[in-house]
Amino acid sequence: MSLFKKTVSILVFATVCTAVSAAPWSTFGPKRKPETLIITANYVSPRLMAELIQYESGQPYLLLPAEGDAVQKIFLCPRKAKEAIVIPEEQIGRFVDFLGAKRIIILGGTNYVPEKYARMLNPNTPVMRVTGNDWERIAEEMKFMLNLSKLHKNFKRLRAQLVTPGRLYRPLRAVDGKPAEAAPEAKELPAATQDKQ
Repeated sequence: MSLFKKTVSILVFATVCTAVSAAPWSTFGPKRKPETLIITANYVSPRLMAELIQYESGQPYLLLPAEGDAVQKIFLCPRKAKEAIVIPEEQIGRFVDFLGAKRIIILGGTNYVPEKYARMLNPNTPVMRVTGNDWERIAEEMKFMLNLSKLHKNFKRLRAQLVTPGRLYRPLRAVDGKPAEAAPEAKELPAATQDKQ
């Protein structure tokens, strides 16, 4: 191989490496763990989306109680654990710092995830709140933003099944055909504040 070809090969390789290392986080998606922590409340649409993001990317999510839930606990739902981990509310900020997520995405407006939880997070960690009335559109945008090819299609299909009258929501985290003991059943947002569920 001539010196010219070697030099060109080295320059091309260096350019590709530089471009890959400088690419924004959204182009990689959450494939490297744990980069993104999803925070949402125990309502059907945002919880389903958090579970589908976890299923495709392996990223953990923090599940907050829905307003009026009988179980007022906060759960960390890691992908490989058989049961969710209970996190004391006053320890959320410290726990999220310990987890070391590079960014946090809060699914839902303040009617889903109250602002008090966002204030508990370290202000040095980038936090993005994703809101909107159309959860299918949110799934489509999250698919693009997190580089998850199946998110929108799976969300649309499963959500249609879950909101059918008479169906009960069963978490995707089911173990041996039963929902994980620590993960409560999701609720619909009360009618007074309901976005398009």
